[in-house]
Amino acid sequence: MKHHKHIPVIPLFFSVLFLFFSQRYAAQQLHFQSTSHYYPVKWMILQKLEGAEMFYVMALDSIPPEGGKFIAGGLPHGEYALQYDTQHLPGIRFIHTGEDVDIKFNPQNPLQIEVVQSKTNRIYYDYLLHSRQVIRKLIDFKREYEKNADPGLQTKYLEFKAEYDRHTDSILKAHQDEMLWHFIKARKRVLPDSLKKSRKEYVDYALQHYFDEIDLNDTVLYHSNVLFDRVQEYLFKIPIHGYGKEKSDAYIRRLKTVFDRLQYLPTRTSFLKTLLIMFAMEDDRVFDYLKKLYQSLPPGLNQNEFIEQISKNRFPVRGRKFDKTYLSNSTGIKFDPDANYTLIIFYSSDCPHCRKQIPMVYQMINEKYTGKLQVVAIGLEENPEQWKAFSKPFKNWKNAYVTGQKNTEMAMKYFVEYTPTYFLVNKNFEILEKTPETKKIQSILQYFLNHE
Repeated sequence: MKHHKHIPVIPLFFSVLFLFFSQRYAAQQLHFQSTSHYYPVKWMILQKLEGAEMFYVMALDSIPPEGGKFIAGGLPHGEYALQYDTQHLPGIRFIHTGEDVDIKFNPQNPLQIEVVQSKTNRIYYDYLLHSRQVIRKLIDFKREYEKNADPGLQTKYLEFKAEYDRHTDSILKAHQDEMLWHFIKARKRVLPDSLKKSRKEYVDYALQHYFDEIDLNDTVLYHSNVLFDRVQEYLFKIPIHGYGKEKSDAYIRRLKTVFDRLQYLPTRTSFLKTLLIMFAMEDDRVFDYLKKLYQSLPPGLNQNEFIEQISKNRFPVRGRKFDKTYLSNSTGIKFDPDANYTLIIFYSSDCPHCRKQIPMVYQMINEKYTGKLQVVAIGLEENPEQWKAFSKPFKNWKNAYVTGQKNTEMAMKYFVEYTPTYFLVNKNFEILEKTPETKKIQSILQYFLNHE
């Protein structure tokens, strides 16, 4: 998959704010050291996490071999992130409770972290490591049970679940009056009460019980991204097996579950702003649902300027109309008005993924969907002669290319951040799905065209 260089990367989850701190407290030292000799860290940015947002605190632009050190007095307690590379947002996270912090990390594997100093973070990272091991073990149990539904596996699983609950509850009990308690409580997994027979049963259980242990109105956790992490997981990591309107409806149901529980206004406001930005690039109906929730916030919290700005910068996403007129005028492509479905593909002939995947898509469509949809393939090209040779075999498609300034304009018009990017539209040119993933477009075509 090639990143289309004409499209700027949009920062979704953070805004920039300078924080000024009182110096009446003793200064804390925050020390971070890379353990990789092959990836020297050149700069670091320290950011404060709140709700669903990140706020700039301070930066170091020259890191010596022994690591970067921040010295600050009166930092508000809560969760912070160390960003050290644009590929590692939000970088290393840690809890600040007034202790000095000393962390060693591997820049090429952000999960490899050693807490040298800070009792709070040592306990927290040990717990996160344990939780990851629990999830891996649960996946192993699920796979075994799918192959052989042996009752003995249920017994082993219940013992495993009981051990996890005991481990978590013992940490919670030991740290009941500390900030750490809130973080561990919010990270606790609600494991299924037994091994299930199908993936759907796991999904149904997760949707029903996901928030059993989570207090979305925990005001301590407003000073972190922990709750937003869990909400993101609930929205995007629990599978939605449908597409189009069915997928939009599923998102709205899940969001309703979140916001029916979430009444603490600072967190509610922060979540709504960030989710509006996310779904502006994902789903038109969900965006409208979130916009109504945002506009129902008390005066002072809902900012008209924010809604006006984000409404102006709308993208071609699920539920919106695809502008076929602009495409026709720019390329000379004539659409078949009788086609029930149209697949529009944006690619580049110099993109290695495109060169491998587009011929596979052509073959798959010829074998399974001949006569069921029209395909329009647009090359975003720097080398038209190369495009001519590459596109020649695609005889059943409507092929065209753009180059120069038109290349940039078209990528921005349809927000083609990666090539290839696929749009599936219906007869009215309403966007059913948009994806940069070739594997996913196969599932999408099967979902819509095999239900004809």
